[in-house]
Amino acid sequence: MKFRFPVVVGALALLLQACTTVDSDTVYVTIKTDARGNISSTQLSSITGDRKKDGMALHLALLAFYHKIPNPRANHTYRQPVMFDYTKSNAAKAAAAAPAAKKTKATQTTR
Repeated sequence: MKFRFPVVVGALALLLQACTTVDSDTVYVTIKTDARGNISSTQLSSITGDRKKDGMALHLALLAFYHKIPNPRANHTYRQPVMFDYTKSNAAKAAAAAPAAKKTKATQTTR
């Protein structure tokens, strides 16, 4: 019996279609300290492209900074990763898309 790789890959793709999807974005925030070890500046080293996520990453990195590094060094640069993980099932995606589809259908029937 001959093993057929494309058939197996196709079958796995169909099985995984009903599974949940995990999306993740990682944003890196650069935090610089002054001569006394206080935060002097912050900036995003990498961005997701979503302004809300990027702003939230900057805020979360600042909130977590002193918990992660209780005694920051003077004149030092830190790079903090902030990871966004979220899981959506295909059913949840369809439910989220349903109101938009109904709204579009309603506007088409009223014309």
